[in-house]
Amino acid sequence: MQRFIINFIFAMVAFGANAQLFQPLEQGRSPFVRISIDPTVPVKTFLQKANMTGFELTVDSEIKQNLFAVGGFGMGTCNISQSTYSYSNAGTFAKIGADLNLTQYKNPQDRDIFFIGLRYGFAVLSHEAQDIVLENEWGVYNTSVPREGRTASWLELAMGVRAEMAKNVFIGWTGAAKFRTHLSEGEMRPYNVPGFGKNDNSFTFDLNFFISYAITMKPKKAPLNNIE
Repeated sequence: MQRFIINFIFAMVAFGANAQLFQPLEQGRSPFVRISIDPTVPVKTFLQKANMTGFELTVDSEIKQNLFAVGGFGMGTCNISQSTYSYSNAGTFAKIGADLNLTQYKNPQDRDIFFIGLRYGFAVLSHEAQDIVLENEWGVYNTSVPREGRTASWLELAMGVRAEMAKNVFIGWTGAAKFRTHLSEGEMRPYNVPGFGKNDNSFTFDLNFFISYAITMKPKKAPLNNIE
């Protein structure tokens, strides 16, 4: 996993150098801050067979030509009720990283992008299990796991699209391969880690759909020529 991530980072840097990454925004290009929110939590509830609520908000901005700084945060809850147990989970998460646009802008006002990116995520959660019914050869008895706090972190290799459908309004998606790098010790494995997803193993894949709005600033003006 580490070798794959390192190769991905080197590929981003090599492509960025070839695409004149780290260059200032071209003349006439307007700096902007894009705020995106994912409204698809109910779909994930259906897919995971758990009652989930929450949100994820992402903010990105083009700090250099084709290079975007990305940050985000969110929260999530997960509740499962079965005949032999009930489980609850709640927490918050944050992400930080960068995206590299792979497409060529048609003009300085073009803001449609297809990107690859790298993020680091961190989550804090608490969970508990109640009304656990265990049955064995000695009989049936009830138990529970008291609420405990856990932390987790992961790396994401991301790819996605942002397309401007109306002035300052975007839609898009982001697919992310997530590699868990840390999970604190505890009595019970979390069913779900907010921001990471279902916690079956140390790798998962997530797909987010976004609706975005861009706060746009004035474009950079060309310097005036000095008159002798």
